[in-house]
Amino acid sequence: MTGSEIDALIKYGATDKARRHLKRLGMKSRMRLLRDCIPNVNATTESLSFFKENFSREIGALMMAD
Repeated sequence: MTGSEIDALIKYGATDKARRHLKRLGMKSRMRLLRDCIPNVNATTESLSFFKENFSREIGALMMAD
C-alpha cells in the first residue's frame, strides 16, 4: 500500500482499514509509509484528525528527523 492509497481510504471513510494496515507493519515499514503520507496529512480535516489521533508521535518523529 502507498501513501496515496492510505489517503484514499481516509477520504472514503475506511479509517479502520487504514489504521489496521499501518499498525500491522513493522516499525521500519510503517515509518516509510508514514513518510509517504506526510504531504497528505493537512489535505483534509479527516486526514488531519486521523493522523493526529493515531500516529501523531510517529509523524512528529519523522518531522524532527528531517
